Amino acid sequence: MVAIARPPQKIYSITRQNLSADYYFKQAALWKAELDVERQNSEAWFNYFMAKHILFEKGKTTLLELEQINDALQKSLPGSFEASFAAYSVQKDIQFLLKAYELAPNRYETYADLILYYKTNLQEKKVTELCQKWLASGEYSSGLLHWNYNMLAGLAENSILLTEGDNYSHPLWLVQKGKGIRQDIQVLNLHLLTNPTYRNAIFQQLGIST
Repeated sequence: MVAIARPPQKIYSITRQNLSADYYFKQAALWKAELDVERQNSEAWFNYFMAKHILFEKGKTTLLELEQINDALQKSLPGSFEASFAAYSVQKDIQFLLKAYELAPNRYETYADLILYYKTNLQEKKVTELCQKWLASGEYSSGLLHWNYNMLAGLAENSILLTEGDNYSHPLWLVQKGKGIRQDIQVLNLHLLTNPTYRNAIFQQLGIST
């Protein structure tokens, strides 16, 4: 019996699909094989980088390897969405993320960090716009949305909900800003509160002395 090679699969952000490290290692190898055939394959570059980036977030690869992949991507697809997104993911310079969004405003991959950026800068109109676009894209776990809807629904009016980490905050904001549900509840991300400007503005809104 001859084994049939499976084609590589699209790599989604872990807010939609969080699988084992072994899965991402296998997919990275498959997408790398695609790049060995065609170095300007933008789909292969993006998915290869995404697989490696998720492995980095899981502690299964190094920043050095990620930087080397980013360097190669920049040379192969200069000025592209893929290059801008990868550069932001490695260097955390917001200008690269804004450029990626400008190049491809309907690509959901930029939305999560842009929401954090606009949240920190108190640009709630932008936050609402991105939450609505993210929901419209369908690129989110429906299970997470349902779970967070139930959590919001069970809280008392005008509650303050503290969250730890972006993945706990985004689904709540998607329900609130994207669907217009339970916007009386103040969802405060503890990481964002380490930013003095943001923290002082929020505390002032809530009447908390600093």
